[in-house]
Amino acid sequence: MARKVVDLASERQALDVLMLDLSPVALFADYFVIMGAESRRHMQALREGLVEDLKNIGASPRYVEGTAVSGWLRWVA
Repeated sequence: MARKVVDLASERQALDVLMLDLSPVALFADYFVIMGAESRRHMQALREGLVEDLKNIGASPRYVEGTAVSGWLRWVA
């Protein structure tokens, strides 16, 4: 799933996409995918696009926190 998020984010021109494998050191998550956006508008488009793309393949977020206006988003699968 994390690899799919990286691929989808790259297709949507996310900046500096990074996937961190936390499984050896953390119990709360296997992977973190971190990416940047050029603007609040780009961040909002990434959020909406990634949620829609993943729903199309049968995955949906448990919840999404933050807003493009706040400058950060957290999406939990």
